[in-house]
Amino acid sequence: MLQAIATLLTVELIGLAAFPIVARAFPVLADRGWAISKPVGMLLIATAVWLVSYTQLIPNSPLTWWVLTAVLALTSGWILRSDWKQLRKSLKRRWQIIVTIEVIFLVFFVMFLSMRAFDPAASGTEKPMDLMMLTAVTTAEHAPPQDLWLAGETIAYYYFGYWIYGGVNAMAGVAPAVAFNVGIALVAGLAASVIASFVTTLIRRDGARTRVSLIAGSASAGFLLLVSNMSGLWTILDITRVAPDWLLNWYHGYSYDRVEKIVTWRPDDFWWWWNSSRITNTFTDSSDGLDFTISEFPFFSFLLGDFHPHLMSIPFVLTGITVLTALFIAHRSISFGALRKNLPAAVIVAVVIGASGFINFWDVGLLLLLSTGLVVAGWVASRKAGIKRLVVAAMPMAVLWIIGVLIFSPFYFGTAESQVQWPPLAPVKYGSRPIHFISIWLLLLTVAAPLMIMLANRYTILVFNRITGRAIESQSAQNLFWRPAWITGLALTVVPWLIWAVTHVAFNDKAQVSDILFRLPVTGTLGAISVILIAVVLTRARRGADDGAQFVLILGALALYLLFAAELFFVHDLFGNRMNTVFKFYYQAWIVLSVVGGYGVYVWSKHHPKLGITASRISGIAIGLLAVVIISSFYFPVASSVTKTLASGLGPDLDGLGYMAARDKDELNVIEDIRDVADSSDVLVEATGDSYTDHARISGSSGVPAVLGWEFHEKQWHGSDELFVDRRDDVESIYTTSDEQELRQLIDKYALTMVVVGPRERSTYGNIDMTMFDTLGDRIIEHGAYTVFSINK
Repeated sequence: MLQAIATLLTVELIGLAAFPIVARAFPVLADRGWAISKPVGMLLIATAVWLVSYTQLIPNSPLTWWVLTAVLALTSGWILRSDWKQLRKSLKRRWQIIVTIEVIFLVFFVMFLSMRAFDPAASGTEKPMDLMMLTAVTTAEHAPPQDLWLAGETIAYYYFGYWIYGGVNAMAGVAPAVAFNVGIALVAGLAASVIASFVTTLIRRDGARTRVSLIAGSASAGFLLLVSNMSGLWTILDITRVAPDWLLNWYHGYSYDRVEKIVTWRPDDFWWWWNSSRITNTFTDSSDGLDFTISEFPFFSFLLGDFHPHLMSIPFVLTGITVLTALFIAHRSISFGALRKNLPAAVIVAVVIGASGFINFWDVGLLLLLSTGLVVAGWVASRKAGIKRLVVAAMPMAVLWIIGVLIFSPFYFGTAESQVQWPPLAPVKYGSRPIHFISIWLLLLTVAAPLMIMLANRYTILVFNRITGRAIESQSAQNLFWRPAWITGLALTVVPWLIWAVTHVAFNDKAQVSDILFRLPVTGTLGAISVILIAVVLTRARRGADDGAQFVLILGALALYLLFAAELFFVHDLFGNRMNTVFKFYYQAWIVLSVVGGYGVYVWSKHHPKLGITASRISGIAIGLLAVVIISSFYFPVASSVTKTLASGLGPDLDGLGYMAARDKDELNVIEDIRDVADSSDVLVEATGDSYTDHARISGSSGVPAVLGWEFHEKQWHGSDELFVDRRDDVESIYTTSDEQELRQLIDKYALTMVVVGPRERSTYGNIDMTMFDTLGDRIIEHGAYTVFSINK
């Protein structure tokens, strides 16, 4: 636990070092940027280390990280010379907000750290891959880091999140295996504080009291990290035996696997909680899944414990949303002059948006859409008509994006490799069943509804009156109806829908025109809501709205549009279906709707007491139903956490490799000994096996690259296996050949300096002739059934 405290203190110092710069850049934030100062500081320092280490002149080391942190602190100190009096006044006025935001950070950090402490093993699913990435970036002397599972090559995956969390933990003297768990807890703390700060800012902008704003901000943090989809409700209906088989089978789509083991109030079947992330599917009569998708949500990610880019990016994508929104709150329509006057904001925005794709490539689309929406809304608000004016309004943001991409160009135009196949987009063949869609989104759409109803209701009624020919009574009411806004909303939804309909019938096997009608309950509803939200945003912008509600509506429109898009098209990757597209779009929508949901709580609390008798009763009934939904959404996190931590049988501990002390002590000793004797030029060979297994664990944990690790994952990262197609056979030949000359040629081919022979090698390749390696090197490590040979050069 001392290591976690060391990392926590390091992050706090980084936040303090960045705070004066962030406060200068974004004074409109309710906490003056206290929450985002931590992720912004981490990002600025990590970027600087990455860039200087790319020169091969300055190493990627804890000392470099600390030196650049000192540079950041000195820059802040220089800014404080002129800003100190104003900042001190702000701190006196806003201390309650800052303290509350910091408490939220600490509470969520400790909460999720405790959860990891009782389930710390970096094994199973893709955790070994994540540990390999953390080890690779931490042990790398320079950027780009070497791929530990493909010796001689650099990492092709977007690895900057690992670089950030690995580097910050290394500053605190924390090893990658511990950083694995501390980093996950850090994600939770940072994400909770940033979203709470952002929502508090938006609500205070609308004139709410500090206490109300903070409660709503805290609610957003809860919606983001502490609740689940409706799988918890279905689980309750299952274990209480309230739901009959036919109902559960209808919900599942084929044959629902009922819980067999029940411990009083919760299931105890093996990994019963896994199904919460695999809700959407369509089945044939033979139970074959036709539309297998991933519907993962943040709490599930923390429960599973895979330290993946989509998880570690949450604080940074929320920071991106915050800084982009803050820019437009301050300037409505940003200009080059405004950016010159606030260079810290320009630099931070450029780095944040530029790094977004390097941390999690899917976040580029989200922040690009948000940037576009903010620019267009600002252009409409300026009432400067014409495409030329729109281009002028978009130029400053475009330049920030270009600068951001150029900062990280060695990744985008160098080591990154596309995983997208041709054509890049394809029409979705099987859409979501309404019951599945509702089961995933009922809670967040319900808590977001008060905002949408209160603000969109008047506009929608006016449109309905126009369509039906009813008179619009007042001039002020007529001003609420702006035809271009509704045309734009219709164009952005109907045109993609028509393109999908045509391409679906034309290209998808066995597609029928009737499919279009069967998909309307989901696509039609999402499309209609998207039209309304887009139209309301543009109409309010034309009327000069720049309140918190306006920015929340932009985010709400963005979230609904993502869900709408996932029903029409998918990114054509190696999987050849929409599994990954739904996964990433749904994940982003969950993050954004958590913001909207927190604001929705505020809207309901503000307007419920003012409702008439009938409306008040309807609102009360809705709140009662929502309470049931929320309780079931909290049930799943509690029940699944208890089940998983008890099943792990570990802890309290934060060492991701600690489990090996009891299960694979000899292999753990080998890993530790290799770390002690290895240098940056070493390359080892160990058994190559399938992904999601313990193969390549020695290379991934020791920091010494192997000839080949998880082959399927390497294929995903590189887009094909062309780069390493022969390596699996070569590894087998190294362990099975009886020809010393052939063995020497293979050793030279991969510049091997170590050969590992252990239980996995023997089970994979049979009886291995150890004398072959004795003739070429020395036995430098021996533990039980493991022997490591050092090859003489």
